[in-house]
Amino acid sequence: MDQQPSSSCDQRILASDVDFDTRIQRLLNDDDNLSDVSSEADDSDQDPNYVPSDSDSSNCDYNDSSDDEDIMLEDAVGVVTVDNYLDSQPQVLHGKNGYEWSTVEPPRNRRTPAHNIIRGLSGLTAEAKAVGENPTKKDVWKLIFTDSMIDTIVKETNRKLTELRGRISDHTSKYNYNPCDQVEVRALLGLFLYTSIFKSGHEDMRSLFNKDPTGRPIFLATMSCKRFEILISCLRFDDSTTREQRKAEDKAAAISDLFNQLISNGRGLFCPKANVTVDEMLVPFRGKCRFKQYMPKKPAKYGIKIFCMADSGSSYLCNAFIYTGKNCYSVGLTRDEQQLLKSTQTVIKLTKHIERTNRNVTADNWFTSIELVDQLKLRGLTFVGTIKKNKKEIPPEFLPHRQRRVGSSLYAFHNNTTLLSVVPKKNKAVLLISSMHHDIETNSEINKPEIVGYYNKTKGGVDTLDMKTSIYGSNRKTRRWPMAVFYAIINIASVNAFILFLCYRGSPVLTRFQFIKQLAFELVEPHIRRRLEMPNLRADLKKTILSVLGQEQERGEVRDDRLQKRKTCSICPYEKKRKTQYKCIECENAICLECSRKVCLNCAR
Repeated sequence: MDQQPSSSCDQRILASDVDFDTRIQRLLNDDDNLSDVSSEADDSDQDPNYVPSDSDSSNCDYNDSSDDEDIMLEDAVGVVTVDNYLDSQPQVLHGKNGYEWSTVEPPRNRRTPAHNIIRGLSGLTAEAKAVGENPTKKDVWKLIFTDSMIDTIVKETNRKLTELRGRISDHTSKYNYNPCDQVEVRALLGLFLYTSIFKSGHEDMRSLFNKDPTGRPIFLATMSCKRFEILISCLRFDDSTTREQRKAEDKAAAISDLFNQLISNGRGLFCPKANVTVDEMLVPFRGKCRFKQYMPKKPAKYGIKIFCMADSGSSYLCNAFIYTGKNCYSVGLTRDEQQLLKSTQTVIKLTKHIERTNRNVTADNWFTSIELVDQLKLRGLTFVGTIKKNKKEIPPEFLPHRQRRVGSSLYAFHNNTTLLSVVPKKNKAVLLISSMHHDIETNSEINKPEIVGYYNKTKGGVDTLDMKTSIYGSNRKTRRWPMAVFYAIINIASVNAFILFLCYRGSPVLTRFQFIKQLAFELVEPHIRRRLEMPNLRADLKKTILSVLGQEQERGEVRDDRLQKRKTCSICPYEKKRKTQYKCIECENAICLECSRKVCLNCAR
């Protein structure tokens, strides 16, 4: 029987074959092998005009499909070549709304484009340099967590302590509700920082204050367990008498003033480098909150969302705002800016203070749109990011297609904007857009398009910040959402303070663990020394405090152990009626030699 010839589709075609291009072209020209697969485009992306829900935590407004695209970009194979899929297509492509793209690479210019030349110096500002070239950790911390913020906490916390003190009838417990001051609040912040490096945020509070070896002497030396518990329960950050009025315009009124002050302080101390990252972070919280969000791909899943802009290199938080509903995006924007997409408003709001500096903004596909790219151009900023495939400006040729080879890429250009489509897997495509890159260029180190390499390098600014705050986090279990945000404030302040500290010339090289440990001690030390001066301090507590401070208890003169007149031993049975001329040097009770033990002069002191 004659052997049946195998069809062309059954033959294996290797990229190493000499006639690789010819055989591929033959397959493409075979009408029987072609099929309309435009329906295979990944339409799982959500509507770009989707508005976040502010009703409850069951609605999630943030599309996490960008995480899958980022993973595909990182795991994608090296680029073989620029796809010749469009060789037979016209040089001008159109999106669904008629938006025009050109497949012809614009002429290259040897000079760096003006919009890619950064204006302004990065690093410490004049305000940060005012503390000198060799500041202490506490000095840097006070630049971010200022005295005015401490005063606000002290004032409102004392208001709550006074209210609770009036309800207590037991006079022996009232001293735990005494008013606090700046020194004690800073000591409380120091203990929060200690819990972050001890990884004891979820540890039972009483175990931290145990007197046995399992406890933490630094906690015992700073304050009592009861006082620590009461201060946490009474911490307040705003005027409760006017809160209801302010909540009409700001749902996060209970903490927003303190949060905004922290962001304002950090923004004035550090200038980001050439690239910033815009993304969101989730503050873990499962209690009652009107603007709690559910994000299934986040580790905590439930919490309070914060939109952030961080320096891509150092992860320094430059700007942020709390998401409280669909109306929070437009706060602080002009009337024209409020007509833009919610995602565009978010980026414009976060990048206000770096406009006209020619810095680049990197973001994922939830933020990205042609509108955003054009708006940032008008404000002197460039943009690099992934973009959803359901945008009306995207040409159909850039969507996933069976004819496109894995590792290939397509480019299109429009008015200093470059659109890139990369095939990381079969029948998959990831779209990126850049107003910073203007030609077809491959990163030789990773063998991928330069836009892909730059995006992978700069996309993790906020994610790295989120990772740092979770590694050394002071979060404790709470039912009050303002406390959850307050713990996030402490975590962010410790990250920013560490980055600032390393920028000073005279600063030693420290790990973040060492920095937080030394900073925490500088915060609690003044309160510990003040507590040591209390006249009625217990002897065991005084010994603990001296041990924490690295001091030895002062040794006095040994008192005389002889009585002026013989007395009956206070320990022997009454029937013996044993007289003695000695006494105990501690309790001064009469004691015979049989009931006593010898102690050297050094120990007696």
